[in-house]
Amino acid sequence: MGGLFYYPTSSTLTLVPVKKICALIVLVMLVISCNSRVEESSEKQLIKAYYASLNNFELGSIPGYYYDSIRMVENDYLYLASKDSFYIKLQWDSVFRPRYEILEIEEIENDLIVEVSKSDPRILFLNEEPSVYRERFSFKEGLIFSSETKDFVIFNWDLWDKNRSKLVNWIKENHPELDGFLYDQTRQGGINYLRAIALYKGAHQE
Repeated sequence: MGGLFYYPTSSTLTLVPVKKICALIVLVMLVISCNSRVEESSEKQLIKAYYASLNNFELGSIPGYYYDSIRMVENDYLYLASKDSFYIKLQWDSVFRPRYEILEIEEIENDLIVEVSKSDPRILFLNEEPSVYRERFSFKEGLIFSSETKDFVIFNWDLWDKNRSKLVNWIKENHPELDGFLYDQTRQGGINYLRAIALYKGAHQE
């Protein structure tokens, strides 16, 4: 029966064209291929784990994602620190309970460009919406060697500076005991920062 394939059913034998069988096999293979998990690079897995640890406030483990020390660049500001010093800064940042969301990851040569959204009470007060930025990570021996904020997608510099100045000036005049909160990047400094925002917002409620 050239060109036909016998396929038994529970009640009879159905003749199925060979071309249809081939088409069905191809379709099944495509579905399996689409549903199969694409293996990610170790660098992508590392970055996803890094941001997951930030969201879970696993402060003790975060410096371990870096190779030997911390190298960060944002605009013209270069931040170089030991892992111990970075841990203190993480304590400051964690006071605000930030939430990070990875929006996109792009591979360029051996680096990763990661588009991230960050939101916390400080950012929402100063920027009045979550910030979105792109950060470039380079790697060494399977760990983060350096990071550089390439550009800000959503960030209003003028609004940020205006709201920060209003907050600092109001605190200096009305709550001098909190003056200097802006430059204290310790856990207590973060607590004072949140307290300053709460006091300011409470005094300016309509």
